[in-house]
Amino acid sequence: MQNSVILYSLLLTTTFHQGLANDMTHENQTTVTDVLVQQEPISVPMAAKRPTVRTVHGVELCDDYAWLRDPQWKNPEDGVQDAAILDYLVAENVYHDAFMTSLTEERGRLFKQRKG
Repeated sequence: MQNSVILYSLLLTTTFHQGLANDMTHENQTTVTDVLVQQEPISVPMAAKRPTVRTVHGVELCDDYAWLRDPQWKNPEDGVQDAAILDYLVAENVYHDAFMTSLTEERGRLFKQRKG
């Protein structure tokens, strides 16, 4: 009895994984390479390097991106106060949205597949 339960479980697991493998090799599947080829080039926002050196316990630490920490920021409800930081964050969000837009349909398909 126990051997047949194990065999049945193994058969179900194998069938499930074969189904996933078939879905993954489906000819209509979008790949990241396909998306990159289809899209127009998107300019990646690059944060400016503004070297800041501070000494901690006698060790000099150089941080090129310390300027991205808004000293006036206290909590998320207040938001970012520095205009330069805010401009950079908006540029990153625009880049993200432009890059990921073409994957919206694929993300929905994968969500439905995993949800069952």
